[in-house]
This record gives sequence, C-alpha cells and structure tokens, in this order.
Amino acid sequence: MKLLLIILAVFFAVNSMAQKFPEDWIGSYSGDMILGYHNRPNDTIPVDLEIEEVEEDSTWTYRMTYHSDRFGEIVKNYLYVVKSKKDDTHYILDEQNGIKMNQTYMNGSFYGMYDVMGNTYVSTLRRTDEGLYFELIAADLNNKLESASIPEANEDAIEVESPLVTIHQSALLKKQE
Repeated sequence: MKLLLIILAVFFAVNSMAQKFPEDWIGSYSGDMILGYHNRPNDTIPVDLEIEEVEEDSTWTYRMTYHSDRFGEIVKNYLYVVKSKKDDTHYILDEQNGIKMNQTYMNGSFYGMYDVMGNTYVSTLRRTDEGLYFELIAADLNNKLESASIPEANEDAIEVESPLVTIHQSALLKKQE
C-alpha cells in the first residue's frame, strides 16, 4: 500500500509540473537562431518571439521578429487558434494572409508539417526548462532518393522516397523579464 501511495504521489507531481499551453507560454522570448544550409555556410541572427492571449481560451499571438543585418527586420505576425475547445491538441497557425496550417500540441510541443514550392517543412516549438526551443527543417521534394525493400516470401516490396534535407533553423528562446 505504501508503494502505491508513493507511485501515485510521483505521478501527480510529474503531471502537475508538465508545461501547459498557454499558461506557461505567455510572454516575450529572445535568442539567436542558427540558419543551417546544406550547400552554404551557416548564419546566425537574433530573434524575438511574443506569445500573448488575444481571445480568452481560443486565440494567441505568435509574433516572431527576425533582426537580420542583411534583410532588415522581418516580422512574422501569426495567430495560434484552437480548433476546438473540446480538443486541446488541434490548433491552426493562421498567417493572417489566407494561409492556415495545422498544428498539433502534444507532450509540451507544437508540431506542424506543410508543403510549399517543392519543399516539405517540419516545425516544432517546444517548452523546456530553459525557455522555448524552435526548430524548422525543410526537405527538397524534387531531390529524393528512391528505394525499395527486398520482398520476402508472400510480401510486397516497401517503396521509400527520402527527400534531401536542405535547411535547418533552430533557436533556444529565453523568456524576458
């Protein structure tokens, strides 16, 4: 019985420490983003991210500002919109220009995937003890390695298409006081 109580106490302690959106995400963050390319040198630029509630329990800002010496200041002013208050895992990232993308919130992270102009992009935004960790990976759909498994008896071959990853962006964004 004592062991059961200890297990339950640990379970509830871990669940109560879990990072929740939006409570643990609201605020201003800053950090350096590493821009990695498969065919040219990496670059680093300072970025800021603001997450604020716009409409209670349904809409939040996602405003990423890139401070580029080369291109000037670039602001991506998006919204996170919960798809259904009954399903707190499905969000829409609204670029406010007609483009909307699915986002899944699970295990303290937002995940998104989309195709645009011959590339597949996979994005994550994860809450950590240090702040928010942003990552974006792009793969060229026109530059794929195609292969297939060697079929075993009574099985079909499994075909695989593997696009070449061409871009990687990442940043640890620390909360500003």
